[in-house]
Amino acid sequence: MDLAGSNVIFTTETPKQINETYNGVVKNGGSFEDLKAALSEYEEYSPLYVKYLLAKFLSFQRNFSEASDLITEVIQGLDSVVDYTIGFNQRTFVPIYGLAGEIYANNNQFTESQIAYQDYQLCLCRLKGLGQNESLLSFRKYNEYSLSDLINNEITVCTPRVMNDPYDTLLLKWGDFMKGRKHKLHIQPFCNALESYRIRSFSHLSSKDGKEMVSNILMWSHYADQHYGFCVQYKFSDDFLKVTEERRTVRMHEIQYQPENEPLNLNLEEGSIDTTVGLCTKQHQWEYENEARLIAYEPDVEGAFHSIPLDEGSRIEKIYFGYRCPDKHIETIKKILSNQSQIKFYQMQSSPEDIYHLSSRER
Repeated sequence: MDLAGSNVIFTTETPKQINETYNGVVKNGGSFEDLKAALSEYEEYSPLYVKYLLAKFLSFQRNFSEASDLITEVIQGLDSVVDYTIGFNQRTFVPIYGLAGEIYANNNQFTESQIAYQDYQLCLCRLKGLGQNESLLSFRKYNEYSLSDLINNEITVCTPRVMNDPYDTLLLKWGDFMKGRKHKLHIQPFCNALESYRIRSFSHLSSKDGKEMVSNILMWSHYADQHYGFCVQYKFSDDFLKVTEERRTVRMHEIQYQPENEPLNLNLEEGSIDTTVGLCTKQHQWEYENEARLIAYEPDVEGAFHSIPLDEGSRIEKIYFGYRCPDKHIETIKKILSNQSQIKFYQMQSSPEDIYHLSSRER
């Protein structure tokens, strides 16, 4: 039977049985031939998973050459699965791609290892995310890049390496630490795969205590050029927040803020890290941002910045101009968006009742 050409992973009834069989052979100290014989009854309807377990066994025996041949057949079989949106498939693929990355690295196939780890990260991304289409705010400086987003109806994402908080995105700090472990061949390609994450920060419409985020003076000062910039209110579609293509995934995540008196339970010396913790945890001092984070993973796109086009179901709802925003900038933005009649325009102003409170008026 030609197992490499099949795209069958396993039926829903069989994974537990196959794993129990595999564990039984390993526990009893069986040989590779013993395992092949024990798993042969599953080959007809779970051929790729059988080959995955055989490759796993060989890797434990440090027979990486033969393990590489087997896991390559599995990967080639997975490539024929065209529906990347099925969660069942993604949960199945995660350990397979993880094992492939480790086997390839130990067989000195570092390019193949990095690609496998990229697919591993893609699968992890597809399993998580808010997936809710609430309205969100983006505070922007007025420049060619923010205008380009408006002109081209795009969202620009960036590598966490260029962000203002060096402790943001602990995943990369963990990776930097792990790269010092030269005795583990898979560390470098694994960490290289982490570099393909790109993010974009948004704020919810209201703070944790129910106040309007668009009136937050710190947000205007820190992210909108000291009130000379503007703020965009977006409404993203469910489809946009669930982009799932072969080598591209987009998800929205809630930022978790670490309480002041509770140290983060993260040991950089540990050999693994939860990607959600690594991408979406910040110190409590940043809680005023009330952030929702767009996370994109697109390993075939290079560069610190790249743009993601909005789909037809996503739109700009409102534009808020900072109270220092020059009239010529306001007119430029309104002209750029003149073909989108649904957008409402406002400008921030000091409230007569409270000089430290910002309110908005139509513009």
